[in-house]
Amino acid sequence: MMTMTALAVAALLMAPVGAELALAPAAAKDQVTQVKTDLYWLAASGGREFDGPWAQGRESNGESLYVCAVEAFGGRHAGKARPGLDGCHFGHNGREYKLSTYEVLINDPGSWRYHTPRAPIPDGAFQIGHEADMTPLYLCLAEYRGGYQPGEIGAHTKGCRIGYSGKELKIRVYQLYVD
Repeated sequence: MMTMTALAVAALLMAPVGAELALAPAAAKDQVTQVKTDLYWLAASGGREFDGPWAQGRESNGESLYVCAVEAFGGRHAGKARPGLDGCHFGHNGREYKLSTYEVLINDPGSWRYHTPRAPIPDGAFQIGHEADMTPLYLCLAEYRGGYQPGEIGAHTKGCRIGYSGKELKIRVYQLYVD
């Protein structure tokens, strides 16, 4: 796990969504990492074309969105990526951030199930990351403005957290990814 310096944290907190933040470890092109049985991640950078990942979400205009993960703020966070976005966009502490180096989920070993914020996280929910204090975060898909946005949820988040238009949004209509 990568640790961040105070300077790196300050840069993240002050940078707008359009700023290039290079805090994730450098990714080798087409390097595939197995995180858990049947789950594979492709190291990626910028807004390159993806060869292999399953699109899990979509923009309101029909463009495919891919699940991405980044190391930031002392944790591992989920977001969205697609060609043209120039990185993984994710929501955190009320804002949307973009990291140019990230990983993309390349296979589809589970299914989506509707969930409500008041219900406990079910067994089999896919843990995609964690907060800095190691609180688990799970992969979710939020219905928002005619699209389906990949994001993350924890027992403490009160909704699926997504990055959208420079903000972190907590969406209460969402699905959880489960094995």
